[in-house]
Amino acid sequence: MPVVARELLAGSRHFNDLRRGILLISPATLSQRLRELVDAGVLDRTRAEGRSGRVEYCLTEAGEKLRPIIRSFGVWGERWARHEIRREDVDPHLLIWAMHRHLHLKVVPADRVVLQFEFPDVEIKSRRFWYIIDPPRARGRVPQKSRSRGGPDARDEHPDDDDGLPGSARARRCGSLGSDRPRRLASSREDVCRLVPERRFRRRSAPCGSSANGARAANHEKRFAARPPLGPAAGRPTEIHLSTGPPLNPHRRYCDGDGQDDLQAGRFDAIAVVRELGPTPAQRAAAHDADDTFVADSYADFKKRKLFSAGVPAELGGGGATFPELCAMLQEIGRCCGSSALALSRHTHTLATTLWFWKHGTTAVEPLLRRIAAEELILVSSGGSDWLDGCGKAERVDGGFRVSGRKSFASGSPSGQLLLTTAVYVDPAAGATVLHLPVPLDAPGVRIHHNWRTLGMRATGSNDVTIEGVFVPEGAVGVRRPKGEWNQFFDVISPLVQPLIMSEYMGVAESARPLALAQAAKKRDDPITQGLVGEMDTHLAAAQIALREMVALGSDYDC
Repeated sequence: MPVVARELLAGSRHFNDLRRGILLISPATLSQRLRELVDAGVLDRTRAEGRSGRVEYCLTEAGEKLRPIIRSFGVWGERWARHEIRREDVDPHLLIWAMHRHLHLKVVPADRVVLQFEFPDVEIKSRRFWYIIDPPRARGRVPQKSRSRGGPDARDEHPDDDDGLPGSARARRCGSLGSDRPRRLASSREDVCRLVPERRFRRRSAPCGSSANGARAANHEKRFAARPPLGPAAGRPTEIHLSTGPPLNPHRRYCDGDGQDDLQAGRFDAIAVVRELGPTPAQRAAAHDADDTFVADSYADFKKRKLFSAGVPAELGGGGATFPELCAMLQEIGRCCGSSALALSRHTHTLATTLWFWKHGTTAVEPLLRRIAAEELILVSSGGSDWLDGCGKAERVDGGFRVSGRKSFASGSPSGQLLLTTAVYVDPAAGATVLHLPVPLDAPGVRIHHNWRTLGMRATGSNDVTIEGVFVPEGAVGVRRPKGEWNQFFDVISPLVQPLIMSEYMGVAESARPLALAQAAKKRDDPITQGLVGEMDTHLAAAQIALREMVALGSDYDC
């Protein structure tokens, strides 16, 4: 009860605002507490006129008398509660929600203003938030019909609540301050700005099912594709770093649009880089597919902007991007150019596997990581032809092995430099053993066949590679495992490789969605088309949820 009173005294007037300020309270409990306060004469419950019919709670004179009592609780806590705040006590959602009440909007420029807050030291889903402050003429909210799952009573009690789901659970799960629907981000009050976590700028799925009407299908893209405003005229986000990330790497160079080196304070932001680069690969994508040419120009841009070393730890000279950030990077590229994203994902998942070994004590891979950071070395994987059985042949010679074989689906091979592949060595004692080893693509005996012709993805350069008698030193062999048997190695790479690969495919799917909606709009009144749109959005939403959980599983390479 005191916590509810505190939120009311702090200025919250609506049910959802109270939920945002009290993350651990369930809607049922909050409803009960509010009814008890109304019955006790502490609150007045009124309903707004008009179509919205929002319920508003206001303190009565008796409720205002609680102010010194609630304030005394805070004074007591500051004096007697523990002085050391534990990490698990820190909640960016509550901080951001509390801060918005103290914004002096009268001194804010008349145009839209976007403030970005970044918390580099917390988990990825709670790392970045925006305040969006609209001019008074744009702060209204378009009323929408409530879709509560809580029954008629719940709908009557909270008409501003879309779905009746526990807000605290959703906030913990999605990094949201409230609903995941864009309408919740608007405010009809001129003294309140909108609170937008980073995840809210990702494309959301629209209501689905055969009952969706044609107008809803036609407006899906407009309503559910909210993204951060770009450019000065739209109110480019102003970054406010509340805490420092990893120290700037003095050997790290950040190139601006003119190709000049530009040392910037702070972490290397791979996601910001690809958002800046995105329009260029997007413009070239169709031409590459039509001409059957590899996206070498995209690779050149990636190398210039240090994306191949983005995931290498900063202490080894790299960008220090986290695993979730690498996934988001590939997803963003996938929205612009699927071929560029697919090819880069093969380098990135091979890098992520190497990083796992380094983070778990395998120091032998450190020279390779340092080389990737120093040279922007491009890795190529032949994983498509090297699963449990492996392929190719390794013969023992003095100091190492002589390797031969033909590898398929070596994406990025036209610009690649180092092929990470396998070969089978028949060990006299252990039998058929699969060796994981590197092969330089410019070594004598290596040939790239340029035979990749897959429609829609022919620009990925996923060619066959032939290896004929290439020498690989004994010390370069990374993993040895029995042929055809499941090995712990796959327990490691599966949670790392699959989220990275699926991230770029997710970006492709998200970019394809508006194209499908544009075609569907031509038959917006057709019930079959409406049902297909609903199925599409359902599958896309399920894939987004699955990908989010996959990324969390591989986070920090602790799988």
